[in-house]
Amino acid sequence: MTQKDFLERFPILDSAPEEKKEALLRYFATAPRELLEYFTQEQIPENTTFVREGEIARYVFFVAKGSIRAVDYRFPGVEYEFMQFNKVYAMGAMEILLERKEYVTTLKTNVPCVILRCEREHFAQWLLSDLVALRHESKLMGEYLLEQGRLSRAYLFLPGPERLAQIFIHRYEACGAEGILSTDGNQQILANETGFNIKTVARSLKTLTDSGLISRKGRQILINATQYGGLKELVGTIVDPEKP
Repeated sequence: MTQKDFLERFPILDSAPEEKKEALLRYFATAPRELLEYFTQEQIPENTTFVREGEIARYVFFVAKGSIRAVDYRFPGVEYEFMQFNKVYAMGAMEILLERKEYVTTLKTNVPCVILRCEREHFAQWLLSDLVALRHESKLMGEYLLEQGRLSRAYLFLPGPERLAQIFIHRYEACGAEGILSTDGNQQILANETGFNIKTVARSLKTLTDSGLISRKGRQILINATQYGGLKELVGTIVDPEKP
């Protein structure tokens, strides 16, 4: 399909971030025009679960505007948020390549999102028959898995403040708007995400606040571009970002 075909089908992309629009056009550069017939567009409110682990995987989703997060509920009483997504990924393509009939991850919106949804059956027919598209999807999936693995290993060596800093770095990169991140500072959620107890999280938040690396307004945590740079420097003293 041509770029014109895709943009005419989804005029919302005219107001989408340029990097997302370009990523979507690149992803579907070799797709047949007929695939557009199996797409729908949805607007989903913030903090809404739109994919649930274990449910039948009927669709593949693309986030055209907004950002989402992956959540693991396998641990009783714990909502573990383990990944933020700001780039364009085919959410549901992994299930196709792994030949899984059910979704393997729960996904929630961080902010109000515009999501493009394609019927899995028709998406899979195209993806698995188009070598260019399949290589592109494999590259994106490999980059995601590499990032997730490196992050998991880094957590093993990061003390309290630095581990929280790493989480805020990812939230800033995924959800920061106009150079500012405003994020929920719920200590129980942060404890679940870091693996620390609430007392350690409270001490770590105080350390970051006293160092000027985050600001707090009620339960909200605010991070500007300068603070984001400071958080990256803090984590960089332990995890060398230049090492492969």
